[in-house]
Amino acid sequence: NTRDFVRLLGSQTAWSASGHMKMLADSSGALLNNDCYERSQSTAFVFGHSCSSKTECAAPTASTAAGNSYGNVALLAPGLAAVCYCDALCTHPSHWFVLGWIPVAGPIGNQVWTAYASVLTDVILEGWSLSSDNRIRIIAHSKKCSLESEAASEIVGPTPPTPVQTSGAVGSITALADKGGKTLITFSANHGLAAGARLSISGVSCGSCTEERNNMFNRDHRVDSIVSDTALVIPVGLPTGDFADMTVSAAQWTRSDLQTYGGVRAPIAGRYTVCWRASSGAIAGTSSAAGSLLISDAPAMSAQLHLTSIEPGSVAPVVLAFSTAANRRYNEALEAMQLKLAFSSPSKLAPALR
Repeated sequence: NTRDFVRLLGSQTAWSASGHMKMLADSSGALLNNDCYERSQSTAFVFGHSCSSKTECAAPTASTAAGNSYGNVALLAPGLAAVCYCDALCTHPSHWFVLGWIPVAGPIGNQVWTAYASVLTDVILEGWSLSSDNRIRIIAHSKKCSLESEAASEIVGPTPPTPVQTSGAVGSITALADKGGKTLITFSANHGLAAGARLSISGVSCGSCTEERNNMFNRDHRVDSIVSDTALVIPVGLPTGDFADMTVSAAQWTRSDLQTYGGVRAPIAGRYTVCWRASSGAIAGTSSAAGSLLISDAPAMSAQLHLTSIEPGSVAPVVLAFSTAANRRYNEALEAMQLKLAFSSPSKLAPALR
């Protein structure tokens, strides 16, 4: 939802001031040159750059010998955007080709989180190119993220506001190597990732590399396969001999498709919207709806409280006995569950509560 310039640069050709560019959603990063010709740009995905047909698109806002620029462009959904270009004679399929991909940061839409009233919960958010700069706010379901700048007054959290993401500090990547035309990354400790996860890498360098070569690694990647707890493969290829020139001493990484916001609580049952924005300073108009937070009242359980002493004025434990309610979540749980006792009026336990 953030407007910016899209710059197509290169010195190997003369750029046309009437060159046609279109941007296509391509979450798998597998779009081919022929797809550039066959598919139309969607107004639901691109704002600020128009195409009247699949072969006729708006001219660049600026054109030089070094490349073309398209200004005031916003991408409206997270994921990968394939940038397609045709310089001339664009009714011919062979004149269209994929220039590259742009990762669009943001949450996957229509996520759903459930929690009980007055109980702290975590909002685990899925998305693309997520970072610790991101923030969420939780608003009434009847309001819109792009218009509402403040969280609902009854909502507590998230605390802290900064999301938690799996990451590795400088020195956590120890080597890059060829792996059947892809790249094997070796880590100093367990990376905790699975195939299909995404990670953002920075700090990779080499002595004689161009900026383009460095950017092949210093960006967002999909995990192609897992070799071990300390090694995985990403779909980036280099000639085998070129890896010797790569330096990873300053490299670090962050899992970029998952982040956790803790310490969220709502005092009453209801439905809320979770709004995501790129940073704490981003205006409400660039926010997007990540999904719904559904708060329900905890199911009542049959319970009894028993004393362990009848001595007047003495401090002694009490025994809480209860039977779990008929809750489908208990029956469908695949792993071990955890019992958490929350006292809504802890003052009633005073003075023995320490």
